Amino acid sequence: AKAVPSARSLPEATDTTLRWIVVGDWGTGGATQHRVARAMAAVAERAPIHFVLSTGDNIYPAGVRSADDPQWEQKFERMYAAPSLQVPWYPVLGNHDYRGRVRAYIAYSARNPRWHMPANFYRVLHFLPDSTPVLFLGLDTQQLLTGSAQARRQQLAWVEQELGRFPKAWKFVWGHHPLRSAGAYGENPVLLRLLKPLFDRYGVAVYFCGHEHDLQLLRH
Repeated sequence: AKAVPSARSLPEATDTTLRWIVVGDWGTGGATQHRVARAMAAVAERAPIHFVLSTGDNIYPAGVRSADDPQWEQKFERMYAAPSLQVPWYPVLGNHDYRGRVRAYIAYSARNPRWHMPANFYRVLHFLPDSTPVLFLGLDTQQLLTGSAQARRQQLAWVEQELGRFPKAWKFVWGHHPLRSAGAYGENPVLLRLLKPLFDRYGVAVYFCGHEHDLQLLRH
């Protein structure tokens, strides 16, 4: 994986308000995914959203093999076909995605204009009406946990660089694995050590994640 310099970040956008949905661990193709997709569509119909953040494990059980994998149609395109969900999706990778071909997730961005994933980790930048920036950083937490020391250093250096570039921004980060959890996985000591000092130092408001398959709101 390679860090994404600012020049390759996704285009900036200006909106009156920002509304988004966060979803993770979704790509099963089953009845539960259908129910969640209908609920997402209903929420977005009542209050239109600007984008969706996906916290990884996008395609179960073992990711995709290519940008043309038929699972894309079954588990993404047809599943989220509601008009209210025709907005950009910003995904990151989960451990199940790593069982397939990681590059296929990036390549799919060229095939489907709704899917925006330029690299394993990247930024999305918006501005509020008063010009306050709202920064979103998508992380590859699987790489932080299982990748090489060099890859880990590279991603962490990028995170600190991006967080430091916008001192007055609202800052949100999303990734797959939790730092802390009241669920089955509990605390992740590696991610706590690597990420929490950066989040605290640069004032990250919220870290969105998946992996636990439940809903939690933790303040720390």
